[in-house]
Amino acid sequence: MLIIRRLRCTHCHRIHHELPDCLVPYKRYDCASIEQTVTETAKATDIAADEATLYRLNIWFYRQLPYLLDAL
Repeated sequence: MLIIRRLRCTHCHRIHHELPDCLVPYKRYDCASIEQTVTETAKATDIAADEATLYRLNIWFYRQLPYLLDAL
């Protein structure tokens, strides 16, 4: 069970959610599972997902990679 804080911006008055580091926004899998998938150290039994899901996670990560590198 996770407690996610909701914060209201004083400038734009929108509500933002503070996610813990182990979560990736809009994904059902945690960071460790995605990292195992991308680095190809995962075996078929390590992550509870089918091959199509693992393929889509790889595609998603490599599409996000230029943004992530620029953010660093």
